[in-house]
Amino acid sequence: MDAVVHRAGDEFEIDGQPLSDGGEGFLDAFNGAPVTVAARDPSGTHRLAPGLVVESDDGTIGVLSVATIVGRDVWQPASSDEALRASSAGVADAILAVAALGVDRIVLGAGGSATTDGGRGAFDVLAAAGGLPLPVTVATDVRARFHSARDYASQKGVATGDLPLVDGMLADAATLYRHTKNVDVTAVDRSGAAGGIPGALWALGARLEAGFEVVARQTQVRQRAQRADVIVTGEGRCDWGSLDGKVVGALASLTTGPLLVVCGSVDTYSAQRLKEQRREVEVISLEDRVGPAESRARAAALFADVVVERLRDGRFFVTDL
Repeated sequence: MDAVVHRAGDEFEIDGQPLSDGGEGFLDAFNGAPVTVAARDPSGTHRLAPGLVVESDDGTIGVLSVATIVGRDVWQPASSDEALRASSAGVADAILAVAALGVDRIVLGAGGSATTDGGRGAFDVLAAAGGLPLPVTVATDVRARFHSARDYASQKGVATGDLPLVDGMLADAATLYRHTKNVDVTAVDRSGAAGGIPGALWALGARLEAGFEVVARQTQVRQRAQRADVIVTGEGRCDWGSLDGKVVGALASLTTGPLLVVCGSVDTYSAQRLKEQRREVEVISLEDRVGPAESRARAAALFADVVVERLRDGRFFVTDL
């Protein structure tokens, strides 16, 4: 976004807004006072995790992100065994810590976790503390149901041969939630995001929502988009996941008017689906322009170049987002 503002200069009026689907970058989408809270990483090591305290019309919100508490950028397993032992307990640590700051409710971005414990670590800590200390909204990056958390386990370092162990862990967690809270977490959309953490928090009374919708509501994206002549967005790769609750697909569904999508790489089928969904859309691949190596090395600058080029060619006039 900053690169586009710099490249455009005074030539175009730009209303920039970081967006997130609930995963990485979730905290960047909010304006608030930075805080740090003590929380365990997936290995159980105590560390400080970032959060925000946001003042809103309906009270004070504590904003947290699974990705910065027990995410893959925080901790990487050395083996499949370590990946299987990765615990979500730190999420509970952070919830309890930010609640102690006096906020009225908590919003938790749930994506990008390094855990696949079905939220069992977080559940055990919170249950021992008497449950959720205040209302919690979990903003998830996918609609996946509980047992679908298995599908993402390999991305977190779990060996293919150990996936049946993940099935067993998820089944055990679902059984625990059923016996202790009388709920069926396996029948709930979004419960399988972030390794099953949303499912565990839902069993304790949390509300699950689409991450993009939470961010859009807080940042008034709908109202701001209505004032734009063209909306510009993008991501590392545009593929089937982009159309399933991610920022690109959500913006396409949320707004009208021209939409420019600039991605590092583009899956042709997914781009075609997006064009069928929305008439005024252009999808551009940086890889197709300059190759994989340069597109990764100069992503921000290339993104800005493409945006300004398209704005100048007469089809687009103003960009935001």
